[in-house]
Amino acid sequence: MSEEAVILEITMKRKRWRANLTRRFKGCVVDLMTVYPLKRNLAYTSQLITNIDYESLHDFLAKCRTIINFSIFPITDDMFLVITLESSHKFYAFEFITRGAFPLFLPTVENGCAKYLVLVTNPTEIIKLLENDDEVALIRKITSYKALEVIKKQMEKKQIIINMPNLSKRQLEILTYSLNHGFFEYPKTVTLKELSSKLGLPPSTILYNIRSAEKKILKWFISLKEYTKNS
Repeated sequence: MSEEAVILEITMKRKRWRANLTRRFKGCVVDLMTVYPLKRNLAYTSQLITNIDYESLHDFLAKCRTIINFSIFPITDDMFLVITLESSHKFYAFEFITRGAFPLFLPTVENGCAKYLVLVTNPTEIIKLLENDDEVALIRKITSYKALEVIKKQMEKKQIIINMPNLSKRQLEILTYSLNHGFFEYPKTVTLKELSSKLGLPPSTILYNIRSAEKKILKWFISLKEYTKNS
């Protein structure tokens, strides 16, 4: 008969750039989403970073010595998907796996601390791994009810990226051109008739695509703001 699994919540006071970012900017949260180790001690990572403005985030990443390259994809004014190529270091998620533990999610970093949620059948192995690490702040077994709430919150957060509106190629082309040429300014610096001439499309087609794209974006944005308000 197999052993019954338990869930451990592990909090660690990290010393890497994600922790430093959340210490420096109060309220900033980093949700690590993927890690792809490469040769020569390098890794690609992706993370959702919230509660920070673009300029502050860009300035911080540009000055970080362990980050070789990065890309920032704005989602809202204070939420960004960040891709990095960085110097590799110990990712505890891999350490847990080699000892028979399964990280339910990659860690969330907040206030300088990384929180892991790990499913294990032998907690002793994980405790032994971490007992001499001065970065470990707390290890505790959590109830199934608490675990379900944490899992639900993490899954909802990850759905933010998945649920981004999928605009058609034509909608994206029309929106981009219209935005860049002042159609959404007040007063407009380009008219619908001028857009029609420049894009070679009937005015009705342009207006239909703009309104369809706006509807998709607004529905997604409103649901996103409702989630962030209630999370």
